[in-house]
Amino acid sequence: TSSTSRENSFAGTFDGNGKLISNLYINISSEDNSNELLIGLFGVNYGKIKGLGLVNCSNSGTLSTTGNNTVLVAGVTGMNYGEINSSFVSGTLCSNGKNNAKSRSGGIAGSANNATIKNCYSMGNIKGIGNFVTCVGGIVGTTQEGLKIENCYNVASLTVDTTNGTQSIGGIVGHAIGIIINNTYNIEELNLQGSATDTYAGGIVGYNHGGNINNCHNRGEINENTITTGAFYIGQIASNNVNGVIKNSYYLVSEKYDGVGINGGTNESIEIQNESQMPNILDVIGNSFKDASLRYPVLNWQ
Repeated sequence: TSSTSRENSFAGTFDGNGKLISNLYINISSEDNSNELLIGLFGVNYGKIKGLGLVNCSNSGTLSTTGNNTVLVAGVTGMNYGEINSSFVSGTLCSNGKNNAKSRSGGIAGSANNATIKNCYSMGNIKGIGNFVTCVGGIVGTTQEGLKIENCYNVASLTVDTTNGTQSIGGIVGHAIGIIINNTYNIEELNLQGSATDTYAGGIVGYNHGGNINNCHNRGEINENTITTGAFYIGQIASNNVNGVIKNSYYLVSEKYDGVGINGGTNESIEIQNESQMPNILDVIGNSFKDASLRYPVLNWQ
Protein backbone atom coordinates (compact mmCIF):
# COMPACT_ATOMS: atom_id res chain seq x y z
CA THR A 1 0.00 0.00 0.00
CA SER A 2 0.93 3.65 0.01
CA SER A 3 -0.61 6.75 1.44
CA THR A 4 -0.75 10.49 0.97
CA SER A 5 -2.45 10.92 4.37
CA ARG A 6 -1.52 9.98 7.93
CA GLU A 7 -5.21 9.32 8.57
CA ASN A 8 -4.97 6.10 6.55
CA SER A 9 -2.49 4.47 8.91
CA PHE A 10 -1.98 1.02 10.41
CA ALA A 11 -2.43 0.79 14.18
CA GLY A 12 -2.89 -2.93 14.87
CA THR A 13 -0.54 -5.92 15.08
CA PHE A 14 0.76 -7.56 11.93
CA ASP A 15 2.50 -10.91 12.45
CA GLY A 16 4.14 -12.16 9.29
CA ASN A 17 4.83 -15.44 11.10
CA GLY A 18 8.09 -15.85 9.21
CA LYS A 19 6.38 -15.92 5.81
CA LEU A 20 7.66 -14.02 2.79
CA ILE A 21 6.06 -11.45 0.51
CA SER A 22 7.78 -11.50 -2.86
CA ASN A 23 7.94 -8.97 -5.69
CA LEU A 24 6.10 -6.11 -4.01
CA TYR A 25 5.95 -3.28 -6.56
CA ILE A 26 4.94 0.32 -5.83
CA ASN A 27 5.71 3.18 -8.21
CA ILE A 28 3.83 6.44 -7.62
CA SER A 29 4.42 9.95 -8.96
CA SER A 30 2.60 12.90 -7.44
CA GLU A 31 2.35 16.66 -7.93
CA ASP A 32 1.06 17.87 -4.59
CA ASN A 33 1.91 21.02 -2.66
CA SER A 34 0.59 19.95 0.76
CA ASN A 35 0.50 16.16 1.32
CA GLU A 36 3.39 13.82 1.99
CA LEU A 37 3.89 10.85 -0.32
CA LEU A 38 4.42 7.75 1.86
CA ILE A 39 5.55 4.57 0.13
CA GLY A 40 5.83 1.12 1.76
CA LEU A 41 3.86 -2.03 2.44
CA PHE A 42 2.32 0.17 5.15
CA GLY A 43 2.17 3.89 4.37
CA VAL A 44 2.18 4.88 8.07
CA ASN A 45 2.61 2.53 11.02
CA TYR A 46 1.45 3.24 14.58
CA GLY A 47 1.15 -0.44 15.49
CA LYS A 48 3.43 -3.47 15.77
CA ILE A 49 4.89 -5.28 12.78
CA LYS A 50 6.90 -8.46 13.30
CA GLY A 51 8.13 -11.53 11.47
CA LEU A 52 7.86 -9.90 8.04
CA GLY A 53 10.11 -10.66 5.08
CA LEU A 54 9.93 -8.65 1.86
CA VAL A 55 11.85 -10.29 -0.98
CA ASN A 56 12.77 -8.56 -4.22
CA CYS A 57 10.53 -5.57 -3.64
CA SER A 58 10.69 -2.52 -5.92
CA ASN A 59 9.30 0.61 -4.27
CA SER A 60 9.70 4.11 -5.62
CA GLY A 61 8.02 7.48 -5.22
CA THR A 62 8.44 10.80 -6.99
CA LEU A 63 7.03 14.01 -5.54
CA SER A 64 7.06 17.44 -7.10
CA THR A 65 6.02 20.33 -4.86
CA THR A 66 6.34 24.04 -4.29
CA GLY A 67 5.34 23.46 -0.65
CA ASN A 68 7.12 21.94 2.33
CA ASN A 69 6.14 18.28 1.98
CA THR A 70 8.18 15.09 1.65
CA VAL A 71 8.39 11.83 -0.28
CA LEU A 72 9.25 8.90 2.03
CA VAL A 73 10.08 5.47 0.60
CA ALA A 74 10.92 2.19 2.34
CA GLY A 75 10.13 -1.49 2.22
CA VAL A 76 8.02 -1.88 5.37
CA THR A 77 6.64 1.63 6.02
CA GLY A 78 7.07 5.17 4.79
CA MET A 79 6.64 6.58 8.32
CA ASN A 80 6.99 4.57 11.53
CA TYR A 81 5.58 5.63 14.92
CA GLY A 82 5.30 2.07 16.24
CA GLU A 83 7.44 -1.05 16.61
CA ILE A 84 9.02 -3.16 13.88
CA ASN A 85 10.64 -6.39 14.97
CA SER A 86 12.33 -9.38 13.31
CA SER A 87 11.76 -8.20 9.74
CA PHE A 88 13.86 -7.74 6.62
CA VAL A 89 13.72 -6.13 3.19
CA SER A 90 15.54 -6.97 -0.03
CA GLY A 91 15.21 -5.20 -3.34
CA THR A 92 15.38 -1.69 -4.80
CA LEU A 93 14.03 1.41 -3.04
CA CYS A 94 14.17 4.96 -4.34
CA SER A 95 12.71 8.33 -3.33
CA ASN A 96 12.84 11.24 -5.75
CA GLY A 97 12.11 14.78 -4.60
CA LYS A 98 11.62 17.42 -7.26
CA ASN A 99 11.47 21.21 -6.87
CA ASN A 100 11.04 21.83 -3.09
CA ALA A 101 10.19 18.23 -2.16
CA LYS A 102 12.30 16.66 0.58
CA SER A 103 13.34 13.06 -0.02
CA ARG A 104 13.73 10.20 2.50
CA SER A 105 14.75 6.60 1.76
CA GLY A 106 15.28 3.75 4.25
CA GLY A 107 15.31 -0.01 4.08
CA ILE A 108 12.78 -0.55 6.87
CA ALA A 109 11.27 2.94 7.28
CA GLY A 110 11.63 6.18 5.36
CA SER A 111 11.32 8.10 8.62
CA ALA A 112 10.61 7.12 12.24
CA ASN A 113 9.75 9.08 15.39
CA ASN A 114 9.02 7.81 18.92
CA ALA A 115 9.46 4.31 17.58
CA THR A 116 11.43 1.08 18.01
CA ILE A 117 13.11 -1.05 15.35
CA LYS A 118 14.97 -4.20 16.37
CA ASN A 119 16.29 -7.45 14.91
CA CYS A 120 15.89 -6.16 11.34
CA TYR A 121 18.09 -5.90 8.25
CA SER A 122 18.16 -4.53 4.71
CA MET A 123 19.80 -5.76 1.53
CA GLY A 124 19.75 -4.68 -2.12
CA ASN A 125 19.93 -1.04 -3.26
CA ILE A 126 18.55 2.06 -1.55
CA LYS A 127 18.72 5.48 -3.20
CA GLY A 128 17.56 9.01 -2.51
CA ILE A 129 17.42 11.68 -5.20
CA GLY A 130 16.59 15.28 -4.44
CA ASN A 131 16.79 18.92 -5.33
CA PHE A 132 16.48 20.27 -1.79
CA VAL A 133 17.10 17.97 1.23
CA THR A 134 17.76 14.23 0.88
CA CYS A 135 18.33 11.56 3.57
CA VAL A 136 19.21 7.89 3.01
CA GLY A 137 19.75 5.14 5.60
CA GLY A 138 20.13 1.38 5.50
CA ILE A 139 17.44 0.96 8.16
CA VAL A 140 15.83 4.44 8.46
CA GLY A 141 16.25 7.53 6.33
CA THR A 142 15.69 10.13 9.05
CA THR A 143 14.36 10.63 12.58
CA GLN A 144 13.35 13.72 14.53
CA GLU A 145 13.10 12.27 18.05
CA GLY A 146 12.64 9.20 20.19
CA LEU A 147 13.82 6.43 17.84
CA LYS A 148 15.56 3.34 19.21
CA ILE A 149 17.30 0.91 16.88
CA GLU A 150 18.98 -2.22 18.19
CA ASN A 151 20.34 -5.51 16.88
CA CYS A 152 20.02 -4.43 13.23
CA TYR A 153 22.37 -4.49 10.26
CA ASN A 154 22.63 -3.27 6.68
CA VAL A 155 24.01 -5.02 3.62
CA ALA A 156 22.25 -2.78 1.07
CA SER A 157 24.26 -0.49 -1.18
CA LEU A 158 23.28 3.13 -0.43
CA THR A 159 23.32 6.15 -2.74
CA VAL A 160 22.44 9.80 -2.18
CA ASP A 161 22.23 12.28 -5.05
CA THR A 162 21.17 15.88 -4.41
CA THR A 163 21.34 18.81 -6.80
CA ASN A 164 21.06 21.61 -4.22
CA GLY A 165 20.66 21.87 -0.46
CA THR A 166 21.77 19.28 2.07
CA GLN A 167 22.12 15.50 1.93
CA SER A 168 22.77 12.95 4.69
CA ILE A 169 23.55 9.26 4.34
CA GLY A 170 24.30 6.58 6.93
CA GLY A 171 24.72 2.82 6.99
CA ILE A 172 21.96 2.57 9.60
CA VAL A 173 20.35 6.06 9.71
CA GLY A 174 20.88 8.98 7.37
CA HIS A 175 19.95 11.92 9.62
CA ALA A 176 19.35 11.42 13.35
CA ILE A 177 18.25 13.67 16.20
CA GLY A 178 18.01 12.20 19.71
CA ILE A 179 18.44 8.61 18.55
CA ILE A 180 19.57 5.54 20.50
CA ILE A 181 21.42 2.91 18.46
CA ASN A 182 22.69 -0.29 20.08
CA ASN A 183 24.37 -3.31 18.50
CA THR A 184 24.26 -2.54 14.79
CA TYR A 185 26.63 -2.85 11.87
CA ASN A 186 27.02 -1.88 8.22
CA ILE A 187 29.19 -3.65 5.64
CA GLU A 188 28.00 -2.08 2.38
CA GLU A 189 29.17 0.96 0.48
CA LEU A 190 27.88 4.50 0.73
CA ASN A 191 27.92 6.35 -2.59
CA LEU A 192 27.88 10.15 -2.52
CA GLN A 193 26.75 11.88 -5.71
CA GLY A 194 25.40 15.19 -6.93
CA SER A 195 26.20 18.81 -6.21
CA ALA A 196 24.69 19.35 -2.77
CA THR A 197 25.80 22.39 -0.79
CA ASP A 198 26.54 20.15 2.24
CA THR A 199 26.95 16.36 2.49
CA TYR A 200 27.00 14.36 5.74
CA ALA A 201 28.05 10.71 5.49
CA GLY A 202 28.72 8.15 8.22
CA GLY A 203 29.16 4.39 8.29
CA ILE A 204 26.51 4.10 11.03
CA VAL A 205 24.82 7.54 11.15
CA GLY A 206 25.18 10.34 8.65
CA TYR A 207 24.27 13.37 10.77
CA ASN A 208 24.14 12.73 14.53
CA HIS A 209 22.68 15.34 16.90
CA GLY A 210 22.20 14.38 20.53
CA GLY A 211 22.19 10.66 19.80
CA ASN A 212 23.78 7.71 21.59
CA ILE A 213 25.59 5.16 19.42
CA ASN A 214 26.78 2.06 21.28
CA ASN A 215 28.42 -1.23 20.29
CA CYS A 216 28.38 -0.70 16.54
CA HIS A 217 30.78 -1.36 13.69
CA ASN A 218 31.21 -0.27 10.10
CA ARG A 219 33.03 -2.08 7.30
CA GLY A 220 31.39 -0.22 4.41
CA GLU A 221 33.38 1.92 2.01
CA ILE A 222 32.44 5.58 1.60
CA ASN A 223 32.79 6.75 -1.98
CA GLU A 224 32.67 10.49 -2.63
CA ASN A 225 34.31 10.50 -6.06
CA THR A 226 31.26 11.74 -7.95
CA ILE A 227 30.44 14.72 -5.71
CA THR A 228 30.95 17.74 -7.94
CA THR A 229 30.54 20.73 -5.61
CA GLY A 230 29.83 21.64 -2.00
CA ALA A 231 31.35 20.77 1.37
CA PHE A 232 31.27 17.24 2.72
CA TYR A 233 31.78 15.83 6.21
CA ILE A 234 32.61 12.13 6.48
CA GLY A 235 33.24 9.74 9.37
CA GLN A 236 33.58 5.97 9.52
CA ILE A 237 30.98 5.92 12.33
CA ALA A 238 29.30 9.35 11.99
CA SER A 239 29.94 12.46 9.94
CA ASN A 240 29.55 14.58 13.05
CA ASN A 241 28.70 14.14 16.71
CA VAL A 242 26.81 17.15 18.07
CA ASN A 243 26.10 16.75 21.80
CA GLY A 244 26.01 12.99 21.29
CA VAL A 245 27.81 9.98 22.72
CA ILE A 246 29.57 7.30 20.67
CA LYS A 247 30.96 4.34 22.60
CA ASN A 248 32.50 0.96 21.81
CA SER A 249 32.04 1.40 18.08
CA TYR A 250 34.81 0.36 15.74
CA TYR A 251 35.94 0.71 12.15
CA LEU A 252 38.86 -0.31 9.97
CA VAL A 253 41.37 2.52 9.80
CA SER A 254 41.15 4.56 6.62
CA GLU A 255 43.76 6.91 5.25
CA LYS A 256 41.00 9.37 4.39
CA TYR A 257 38.48 9.35 7.25
CA ASP A 258 38.45 9.19 11.03
CA GLY A 259 35.70 7.59 13.10
CA VAL A 260 33.91 10.93 13.46
CA GLY A 261 34.31 13.74 10.96
CA ILE A 262 33.39 16.62 13.31
CA ASN A 263 33.22 15.85 17.02
CA GLY A 264 31.25 18.02 19.42
CA GLY A 265 30.33 15.32 21.92
CA THR A 266 31.81 12.23 23.57
CA ASN A 267 33.57 9.92 21.16
CA GLU A 268 35.08 6.62 22.29
CA SER A 269 35.06 4.87 18.93
CA ILE A 270 37.78 2.30 18.31
CA GLU A 271 40.26 2.30 15.47
CA ILE A 272 41.63 -1.06 14.36
CA GLN A 273 44.51 -1.48 11.98
CA ASN A 274 43.65 -4.69 10.16
CA GLU A 275 40.96 -7.30 9.76
CA SER A 276 42.76 -9.85 11.94
CA GLN A 277 41.85 -7.71 14.96
CA MET A 278 38.11 -8.02 14.27
CA PRO A 279 37.36 -11.09 16.44
CA ASN A 280 39.15 -9.51 19.40
CA ILE A 281 36.66 -6.66 19.33
CA LEU A 282 34.01 -9.05 20.68
CA ASP A 283 35.30 -8.41 24.18
CA VAL A 284 34.59 -4.72 23.72
CA ILE A 285 31.28 -4.57 21.84
CA GLY A 286 29.49 -7.06 24.07
CA ASN A 287 27.62 -10.33 24.01
CA SER A 288 25.06 -9.34 21.37
CA PHE A 289 27.67 -10.32 18.76
CA LYS A 290 29.43 -13.55 17.86
CA ASP A 291 32.44 -14.46 15.74
CA ALA A 292 31.12 -16.12 12.60
CA SER A 293 34.63 -16.76 11.25
CA LEU A 294 34.12 -13.90 8.82
CA ARG A 295 35.91 -10.57 8.56
CA TYR A 296 33.60 -9.09 11.18
CA PRO A 297 31.41 -10.19 14.11
CA VAL A 298 27.71 -10.74 13.41
CA LEU A 299 24.66 -10.54 15.66
CA ASN A 300 23.77 -13.56 17.76
CA TRP A 301 20.29 -13.89 16.25
CA GLN A 302 21.58 -14.26 12.67
